[in-house]
This record gives sequence, structure tokens and C-alpha cells, in this order.
Amino acid sequence: MLKRYAETDRIRWSGKAWEIGRALQVLTREKGRSARLKELLPGAHSRAVVETGGAKRK
Repeated sequence: MLKRYAETDRIRWSGKAWEIGRALQVLTREKGRSARLKELLPGAHSRAVVETGGAKRK
């Protein structure tokens, strides 16, 4: 059984290798192939707004 632990600066997954691999495939499909780990972290949206000076670009 895959368990996911997310903090503001890290993600920790605990499970079998095939479960983690499958979860990574799903994330890749949802977020795009070029997504960075920092974009997947729970607080990523708030940090992205700060880094761009408060304006989010499209």
C-alpha cells in the first residue's frame, strides 16, 4: 500500500517500487512531462506567486 507524506519542502512516499513508479507516471501525466519537483510540493503555488513578484504569468 502506497503512503504519501507531503510537507512544505519535501514529499516522501513509502511503498513497493511498482506503486511508486505508477504514482510517478500519474503525476507526469497530470502535471506535464517537464514539471519540476518544487511544482509538485503542497506550498508550490504560494512560492510561485512570491517568486514572480505577485503576478502569475500564463
